[in-house]
Amino acid sequence: MVFHEATIEAIILHPPTPVTRGTTPVPLGKLIVGNVDTDAVDMEGASPLTPGSYMVVYAEKLAEADHPGIESVSGDLWIPIGGEQGLFDVDGSTATARSSIVKSLYAGGPESSGPASRSGKFVTDIEALKEVAQSRP
Repeated sequence: MVFHEATIEAIILHPPTPVTRGTTPVPLGKLIVGNVDTDAVDMEGASPLTPGSYMVVYAEKLAEADHPGIESVSGDLWIPIGGEQGLFDVDGSTATARSSIVKSLYAGGPESSGPASRSGKFVTDIEALKEVAQSRP
């Protein structure tokens, strides 16, 4: 695995509870994101996180007790949900799914954005991603 310090610019969780580092709320700040080391391992569904890039990352928090043996990270660690399925590259207000498996957004109702074309990756906007994230039960 590789670990990157990520700067949080916005949180689109529901309920709108702040992200925490340990027990300290970090509404906007820096967190450690772990990912497959794509330079060392060829793994389907894994793509590298590039320092300096803008992304929407749907991530799961692992408390220190949840990642025994990873000694290079103390405290909480965040892992993209579903590997690259939880990664969207951002360009302006446009978000493009990393994974070709992602075909649409679903918020418990009708699709909130059209499906990806057969030849391309799913593209939506930041507002649609926020709407889906904030409509979760």
